[in-house]
Amino acid sequence: MSYEVIMFSVIWVYCFLIFISADRSVSSILLKALLLPYLVFFPFLIIEVLDFNMAISIKTFFVIIFQISVMWFVFSYIKVFKLKKSEIEDSVSSFKNENFIFIFLLFLTSIYFLLELSEILSALSGIISLDFGNLRREHWAQAGTESNPISSIGRSAAFILAINSYFFYRHNRKIKLLFSLAAFFFIFLETLSAGGRGNIFYIFSCVLWSFFLFMWLDGKTFFKSLPRTVYVVIGIIFFLGAVVFPTTRNTSYIGNYDKYLSFRHDVQISRWVYDSRYSETLALLAFSSQYFVQPVVKMTDHIENLNVDNYYYLGQFNFRPLKTENVREKLEDSIASQGYSAVNPWGTAARDIIIDFGYLGGIIFLFFLSCILKFGTNLWENKQSMLRTSLASICIMFSFMMYFTSAIRVTLLMNSLVLVFILLILENISFKKLLKYMD
Repeated sequence: MSYEVIMFSVIWVYCFLIFISADRSVSSILLKALLLPYLVFFPFLIIEVLDFNMAISIKTFFVIIFQISVMWFVFSYIKVFKLKKSEIEDSVSSFKNENFIFIFLLFLTSIYFLLELSEILSALSGIISLDFGNLRREHWAQAGTESNPISSIGRSAAFILAINSYFFYRHNRKIKLLFSLAAFFFIFLETLSAGGRGNIFYIFSCVLWSFFLFMWLDGKTFFKSLPRTVYVVIGIIFFLGAVVFPTTRNTSYIGNYDKYLSFRHDVQISRWVYDSRYSETLALLAFSSQYFVQPVVKMTDHIENLNVDNYYYLGQFNFRPLKTENVREKLEDSIASQGYSAVNPWGTAARDIIIDFGYLGGIIFLFFLSCILKFGTNLWENKQSMLRTSLASICIMFSFMMYFTSAIRVTLLMNSLVLVFILLILENISFKKLLKYMD
C-alpha cells in the first residue's frame, strides 16, 4: 500500500466519522454536503483506477484536513447571528410580499429569455442531434466576447425561480411551480446549447438540497428522506452526466482515453484496470471519474510545483469583479513552464483560496465564509420563505462544491447568492413599505 493510498484512506475515515457523528441540526446538512464528495469519490483514489504522477502530498493532506476541520468547527460549534422572536415576527415576508418578489424575478427572467432565445434556437438542431462536441467548440470560440450583464442578472433570477420548484410544489402553488419548471427548462436548453452541463447540475443539486431541508423540518434523516427509486433516478442522472455526456461530447476519446488524459491531466488509467476481466467498462468508468477525482490532484500540482508563497491575489482569482490582472493566464504560464497542463476549473476550493490569500489568510477567509453559509441556513430555519429557501439551498451548494472548486468562481452561483441577499434586504426595507402604501 502506497503512502498516497494511506493518506486518502485516513481522510476518508476522518470524513466518515464526522459524518456519522453529526448532530441533527440544520447546520448538519451543510456539514454532510461538505463531506459527501469525499466519501463518494475518494474510494476511486484509494483503489487507484487512475495512475497520477503525484496524486497527493503531505502538504495537500494537511490542507484538506484543516479545511474540513475549520468548516466542521464553524458548522457545529460557532453561533452566528440569529434573529430574536420579535424581530422574526416583524420581518416575516407576507404572501403579498412573496408575490411581489416572484413577479420581479419573473420580469428579469423574461428579459433573459428574450436576450438568449435566438442563440438557443440557432443551436437547437445541434441539441436534438446530440452534437455537443461542435456546440462546445462554437461556445469556446465565442468565449472571449463580453457577456451581457443584464442577461447574467436575468439568468440568476431564472435560477432562483428554478431551485424553488420543490418549495412551490410543497406549498401547492401550481402556477408558480409551472413558471419555475419553465425557468429550469430554459436554462437547461441554454446550457446544452453551449455543450455544457454545469448549470443543469447546479439547479438539480439546489432543488435536492431544498428537499433535504424540508425533510429535516419534517423530522426525517438525511438518507431516509428519499425513496429508493429516487436514489436510482439520481444515480441514472449522475451516470448520464458523468459517463454518457463526456463521451457523447468527445467521441474521439473512446478507445483513446490515455492519450487524452496524459495530454490534459498528466495521468493515465491504471494497469490493473486493463488487466481486469471487464477492462473496457472499467476503462470507461475510470476515464469518466477523472473530473471528480482530479481536484485534489490539481491542488497538489499547484502546491508542489508552483511557488505559491511568492504571490497572493487578494480576491482577484475568486472574485471576478476585483480582477485587475490576468491571474488565470499567469498561473497557466507558470504551470506550463514546468511541464504541466493548463489550470483546470476544478482544483478544490482550498487551492482557489490559497491562490488569493495564502495558507494563514486562507484559514481566516474560510472561517468567515463558513459563518456566512451557516447564517444562510439559520435564516431559513427561522422562516421558510421563498427567498430564504433559495439562500439556504445555495449556501449548502457552496459547501458541497468545496471539494471541487470555489463556488465563488462559479458565476451563476455567486450572482444568484448576491441577488438573493439584495432581495432579502429589500424585502425587509423597501418592499414592506411599498406594500403598506399600496394597501
